[in-house]
Amino acid sequence: MNSRRMEPIVAAALAAFVWAAFFCPWLRVESRPANDIKKAFGIRGESEMVRVSGYDIPEMANAKGSRVASAVGQLFSSDAKDVGKRSYRVWILPILASLLAVLTWLSVTRRRVALTIAVVGAAVFGLGTYKILAADLDGVLFVVHVASGLWLTLVAYLAMGLLNFRLFILANESRQGQSHL
Repeated sequence: MNSRRMEPIVAAALAAFVWAAFFCPWLRVESRPANDIKKAFGIRGESEMVRVSGYDIPEMANAKGSRVASAVGQLFSSDAKDVGKRSYRVWILPILASLLAVLTWLSVTRRRVALTIAVVGAAVFGLGTYKILAADLDGVLFVVHVASGLWLTLVAYLAMGLLNFRLFILANESRQGQSHL
């Protein structure tokens, strides 16, 4: 099968992967006092309070008086104001993945579109990774751990970017091959 016919299928699979990861746990919140008590008694393991998927983030962020929401909110925004309203932005990730897959499908031979998708995929991965690594998730009452769902989402975006960068290179090679004829 022609390699260029496979890229749109792979892009669609990556978008589906992002959607699946959106419903997997993105964050794991633990209680620091409970962990300290367990350690004092020599009990191993951590006291997990809640697992939060991408889908759950807006609901949790809009819950009244949720201290967990403010701890998690700093991961997605440096400003704690209006975390509830801004939490719905998390839906951009699976929707954008679908849009990028459709654009990949429609423009396999278009170099600029492939390069744009490659840059967007790499940017989502880079910015997301930076936000995770730069966030102070170790609070007084809560400890927030990034779970596999969020990492899988970011890796899928990186793969989408690399896939489209490959399409960009292939389009350049075929263009150069045509100019020599």
